[in-house]
Amino acid sequence: MPYEEETLIDKTRELCQLVTNMSTADMKAKSTKKGFLAAFDYALVLDDITVKDIIRIDSMVNYNEGISEGYKKVDNCIFGAEFKPCSKELVPIKMQELVHKYNTEWALDIPAFDFDMDFNTAEEKENAKEAYLRAFYEREAKFHIEFERIHPFEDGNGRTGRIITNAHLLHNHLAPVIITSSMKSIYLKCINDRDYQTLGNLFRMLASVTISQLIAYYRKVKGISPDDIGGKRGKPNK
Repeated sequence: MPYEEETLIDKTRELCQLVTNMSTADMKAKSTKKGFLAAFDYALVLDDITVKDIIRIDSMVNYNEGISEGYKKVDNCIFGAEFKPCSKELVPIKMQELVHKYNTEWALDIPAFDFDMDFNTAEEKENAKEAYLRAFYEREAKFHIEFERIHPFEDGNGRTGRIITNAHLLHNHLAPVIITSSMKSIYLKCINDRDYQTLGNLFRMLASVTISQLIAYYRKVKGISPDDIGGKRGKPNK
């Protein structure tokens, strides 16, 4: 299915259908889904995500998989990556540095912006918003790339990293992102190359797609025609 045609509700429906049809032999997949959703819910209620929280999130992601809580005990690798993840000995200090930079140095790079702020012109407001969003998404890209390059856990690094990124976005009233298979090569290249700007732009584009999908689904449920500009109610869909 082309990416443009994928919707969040389609993904949810397909996932639920798969879960419904699972046999007893598929208990591991059920546990994985349960752990992921529990970890995501946990991340959403946090005011700030600390190193301790990240360890907890990964532990929940790996629910019932027989993996001990905490950082990796042996060095790992990423299939297809052009870099070597952080050694197990350096993980604790690298994670502390990462969270510290996210909350201080990288946060200072984001210019102040709020829709309630006063601007002289609409153009000035638009430019301020653009500067804010560009810096914000680049900060998220920096965190995500550096987290994946550290690869601090035995398993669940990708899922944990995506949960944290989406929790950060939602905490700041921005739409979450879904990395689809069609975007995976670009996503992995950004991590390989430490390309913060490109990944930030990708996150921003995917967040915009999420909003469009949610609006389209809302209009479909409410029976609002796509041609009905302004959101007036059309004839209910049959």
